[in-house]
Amino acid sequence: MDEVTQRFSVVDNFSNFQIPGISETVAIESACLQLRKILELISLGSLIANKKQFEEKKDKIRKYYHANRILNDIEQANKHFYPAPVKVQKSQKQGVNHHIDFVEEGYLTRKKFEKAYDKCGKIMHATNPLGSSTDLNYYKTNIRIWKEEAKLLIHEHTIVLLNNPNIYLIRMVCPSSGKSHGYVISKIEK
Repeated sequence: MDEVTQRFSVVDNFSNFQIPGISETVAIESACLQLRKILELISLGSLIANKKQFEEKKDKIRKYYHANRILNDIEQANKHFYPAPVKVQKSQKQGVNHHIDFVEEGYLTRKKFEKAYDKCGKIMHATNPLGSSTDLNYYKTNIRIWKEEAKLLIHEHTIVLLNNPNIYLIRMVCPSSGKSHGYVISKIEK
């Protein structure tokens, strides 16, 4: 997760698309490359979290790099694998330090993830002069949207592992250390 944070910084640097000595096209392509790598790291994080379920398939999966294929395989084993974005807040309830509210909108849903991953991959190839041109304005607009939605998805999120009663809270930036951190949490019934 720390690598994801570093790559978000690179996307931020490229997302003004006006870097001295670098064309706008190269800046857009560079931002898309970093976003695609971020999405791959998110999918690989889901794979690592569900590692036990995939031990018998590790020779096949070891060769995976395509985020959508990884997520599809994980989803077949664990339909609740996708990160659930949350907001951790101080609790007003006596004896409870914090509570978690699920983020309902504005994050990179599974469907949006697939689209962003595919679109970022398409711009990685040289434009065929006999084919259709690349709509750079589409990417200028959507790079910022995808980045913000991906940040909201993983800034604070929970994951559920197959055959595991715990819920895991992952924070990209732990307030005490400034680094990413994971916590085992338990649900408290009302």
